[in-house]
Amino acid sequence: MKNSLIAIIVMSYGSFLYGMEKINPRKIYKVCNTTIILEKGSSQNTIKNKGFGTTVIVGRSEQRTLEEPSLGDSNKVGQMYFLTDKRVYFRNPDDESASDDDNYKPYNNDDTFYKKAQKETVTIEDMSIIEPCIAETLIYDSITHKFTKGFYYTVMRQIGPNSYRDEEHEGDEAIKVAEGDLKMCYMKVLEIALIKGEKENIIVPALSTSVGFPRGKASPVAVSAIIDFIKEYQDPLFTIHLFVKKRSEFEAYQALLTEKIKVMKEQLKNIKIV
Repeated sequence: MKNSLIAIIVMSYGSFLYGMEKINPRKIYKVCNTTIILEKGSSQNTIKNKGFGTTVIVGRSEQRTLEEPSLGDSNKVGQMYFLTDKRVYFRNPDDESASDDDNYKPYNNDDTFYKKAQKETVTIEDMSIIEPCIAETLIYDSITHKFTKGFYYTVMRQIGPNSYRDEEHEGDEAIKVAEGDLKMCYMKVLEIALIKGEKENIIVPALSTSVGFPRGKASPVAVSAIIDFIKEYQDPLFTIHLFVKKRSEFEAYQALLTEKIKVMKEQLKNIKIV
């Protein structure tokens, strides 16, 4: 009887945790005239039910992994495109890893997730941006004469009106260069709010983390870009709705945003956390 009671309690607790997991945690910050909504989970339902004055901006490289892969993929990081097919693709929930699974997954455009991908119809004004993709490679150490796993990043850099230069980076340099490009991508996304006008809402799933950018390194870049943008443009009234997939990501963003806003609070007196 005692063992049965313990089993029931354990099962009930497991069901409780499962139910809690299905309720996406969120945190809302009010910074100057900007609202930041941080939410853990898929953006699919929010995008499906978005109203007038809301723009969706997704990572083009991630989207290409959820469409049928093509050799025509571009690495002109930072370029933006309208979603001419009026669709945003989502990984099937059965293919998603657990929210506490933080194992590094390098970019792989030959994956088969597209075969079961889900999609939502959006408006012609919604956009995608080419985000940094980081692959895994073997790096030779000339001192130990051994190969170790490391990061690999390629980008096509614009150097003139119609000219580009291919760049290849490995190891720590790959991450450092990609961090600068990722921040540039977030700044471009936020600039859409200035172009669209007041009271614009921007929905953006965390960029690059689904195409090889280590989540722990992406979160400070995203938060830094958002805070720096707000510091520079304090007047626009807009909302950025940021979605992350992992529990550790949500906690990292929450801690970083809280700390950054605390610092800003000392500089600007009209900061309030909701």
